Amino acid sequence: MGSRGGESWPDTIAAFRSGPTAFLLSHGANDTFVAELLRDLRSERLTEQLKVSLLMLLLDYPTLLCRDVKAGQEAAASLLSLFTQLGPGSKHASLRRHLLFATGTVLVATDAFGPSCQASGDYLALLRQLASDLNDGRGGAAEWPVRAAACECLRELATIHRLVLLPSPGDLRELKLVVSALLEGSYLLSPAAQSHLLWHLAQVVSMVRTQSPAIFKAQLVRLFGTADAALQHALLQLKALFTDSLFTSEDEAFLLRRLVALAQHPALPTPVTLFHLDCLLHFPENRPLGSGTEEGLPVLLTPGATSGLFPALFQDPATALARLNVMCLVCVESEGPMAEQGAGYLLEHVLALGGPVARGGGPEAVRLFFQAAFLFARSFGAREPPMAQLTQCVLDLYRQNGALAPNVINLLDESWGAAEESRWSRSLARGLQALIVGSPLTPGRLGGHLKVLARLAKEKDLPRLEASAVYATPDGLTRCSRLEPVEVTFSDLFMPLPVPAWPSEKRQGLFGALWHRLDPGAEEKCAESLTVLLWHRLDPGTVEKCAESLTVLPVAPEDLGAMIRSHFARYVVAEQGGSYEIGMVLPPGCHILLRVRSVDDVARVGIRTDNWKLLPSLNNYLQGLAESR
Repeated sequence: MGSRGGESWPDTIAAFRSGPTAFLLSHGANDTFVAELLRDLRSERLTEQLKVSLLMLLLDYPTLLCRDVKAGQEAAASLLSLFTQLGPGSKHASLRRHLLFATGTVLVATDAFGPSCQASGDYLALLRQLASDLNDGRGGAAEWPVRAAACECLRELATIHRLVLLPSPGDLRELKLVVSALLEGSYLLSPAAQSHLLWHLAQVVSMVRTQSPAIFKAQLVRLFGTADAALQHALLQLKALFTDSLFTSEDEAFLLRRLVALAQHPALPTPVTLFHLDCLLHFPENRPLGSGTEEGLPVLLTPGATSGLFPALFQDPATALARLNVMCLVCVESEGPMAEQGAGYLLEHVLALGGPVARGGGPEAVRLFFQAAFLFARSFGAREPPMAQLTQCVLDLYRQNGALAPNVINLLDESWGAAEESRWSRSLARGLQALIVGSPLTPGRLGGHLKVLARLAKEKDLPRLEASAVYATPDGLTRCSRLEPVEVTFSDLFMPLPVPAWPSEKRQGLFGALWHRLDPGAEEKCAESLTVLLWHRLDPGTVEKCAESLTVLPVAPEDLGAMIRSHFARYVVAEQGGSYEIGMVLPPGCHILLRVRSVDDVARVGIRTDNWKLLPSLNNYLQGLAESR
């Protein structure tokens, strides 16, 4: 097989991919084709993109092109030589990446990778050099893609050959000496630098199976006594990584007591206090009961051990809410009189936060109360006695101040999503319904009431309207029967316009007058007495809500008449030459006018209404009719 030029290789690649086996059989031995492929990879006549396409053949068909171990070793050696010849730089970054992928694929697919293969050793050494070269061979940012490809190749090799990246005994001894030296001098660094160093050393030790985490034992004594947040965080990182292989149960109990003490220390600033409270919520236990992905407390925390963490009224809002969250979890997960007493104290604290709101407190007091109410409801939502008091408190506040409607709606949203198993959300919703329905309506509070009722209407488990029928039987008995729910669709609300039995011409003129009256852009509205009569004494202010829209339905001309007769026969005001003029009334006093006619293969529907809020429902209804045909 002769040498190919840059113009013939694309056709050869296409022919090979269309039938690899047939191609090799028709062109002789496959080793000749592979030798030509490897030779032309070094040619300067081929573009880099074409060379990448050639390498893709080795990536997609390694065992077909290299049928034995020897062929795989020779191909890998040739590819490594070409990689070395290219050198670092951004000019050949894409080609060098594909060379790394192709070399590894050929070695692994042909079972050539092993200690007896020189190309395997060279390939592994090259990958380690590229992955560990933080200066990227003086290539700068241009070498980052090549370095990333080397790391990916190492990851795949470690997955297939698990022992290939294990360090030698000499490397292990050197690693232990380096880690010990860094730990001994770490106390000279700043707390932030110490935390950073400890985390990286812990990751190194965790990846080496033969290295024991006990090398950090000497550091625990110093870390247990520190009050610095960075070092506390480093200590918890070590515990999360090594658990009981480094920390005993006594160490765990001592660390918990230490965190509780620091969380209530008066000399620490608020951010540090919040950090320690958050550490309690995400404490890495030696034997965790849960998955650890959500907030949860260790089993060693009891109401007695955390008695100093109960919130107080004069604490800043962030600290009070964080303490409330922790103590709610402590009390709800514990049993006994101390837990019951703690739950009662927490309820009194939340109710006390409603006092400033009732006295006209500012936004900060309102926000604090509703956040505290949500935290308490999230933990104790299944307990009826305390939640009844909280419900009454919320209802009293809303009765007193209707401006709290957005806060009440937000509380309902959050509690419905977080306390799905409790009945408190539904109880609060029913209480709000009864309060709003039984209260006298005032213009200033009507808007807030409607917003709350609109939110309550979204929940399916809340009652809307219960209807029953009472009737007497012929034998003199009186019976009561509850009616089944009746589904009311949008089209069930349609009523025909009260149009007189006029000839077609007059009906068309009448519809034109009605159409002009609902024109949102018209400066003068039609004032015919009959039009006003048909609009049932339409309020002049309603005209401002007029809207016009246009929609297109995929209905053929021959099907349009059948659709009109099936769904709009009662509402057709006038009809002429395949064009339909339709008018409808919707309670309590809304009107819809439609002009329907065929244009090409679709139906064009012009819409005018005196209530723009009907347009989305009407459009959905019309589209549903078209899709059902």
